[in-house]
Amino acid sequence: QQARESARRTQCKNNLKQIGLALHNHHDVYGYFPPATSQDQAPFGPAASNWGASWMVYLLPYVEADSLYRSLVIGGGTGYGNTANGAVLSGKKIPAYRCPSSPLPERTTGG
Repeated sequence: QQARESARRTQCKNNLKQIGLALHNHHDVYGYFPPATSQDQAPFGPAASNWGASWMVYLLPYVEADSLYRSLVIGGGTGYGNTANGAVLSGKKIPAYRCPSSPLPERTTGG
């Protein structure tokens, strides 16, 4: 049991390292880190009322999920409550975004 938990902790550390490398790769390509979240339809900025994509979406090409990223519709309110990407994302798991020993549920629902 201890050996399995140690392996899960090691995988979690590797996932964090992969995210760190993905952040820097994004920076190398674009000259800036991905936004925490983005308003992708007018009005842009702090007064915006719709949510856009998060940093996790912008890192997909750098965490071995480029094909998933290319299949998404980015723009026009792609964040919370968006229906354009629901079918594409349904059931998808990005291993780098989950620690194997996390006690949290694999999926959450809005509410």
